[in-house]
Amino acid sequence: KGYAYSDSQIKEAILELHKEYGYTCCPHSATGYLATKEYLQECAGLGEECSANSIIWLSTASPAKFSEVIAPVTGQMPHIPGRLQELLNKEKEFAVMDVSTDALEEILKEIRTLFRKKLLRDLRKQGKFSQLR
Repeated sequence: KGYAYSDSQIKEAILELHKEYGYTCCPHSATGYLATKEYLQECAGLGEECSANSIIWLSTASPAKFSEVIAPVTGQMPHIPGRLQELLNKEKEFAVMDVSTDALEEILKEIRTLFRKKLLRDLRKQGKFSQLR
């Protein structure tokens, strides 16, 4: 079974976790939190034995990746780790493509080719594999 929540429900969960537990989470983690709460309520409603001790809920992303959502909800800007800040400062690159498997395959081939060229270039700069072409 899957669970889905509105943006406003997710923001309420972010605020609840922040106020109640001093924990700042990303929207995806808040969704998992809401699903956990709903699952436990469903179990209790069905008379099934379930316990919060039998649930594992993992947070998988830094709230800093979603500062445009987190800051207005909590009133605090989440800490942005140095490495993430470096990535956020980089120029975004993207490609517009048709919605088809063929177009996706073509883009992936191009990315693989570019990645291999960059990897070889970097290895040559480091003095490794200088004989490769």
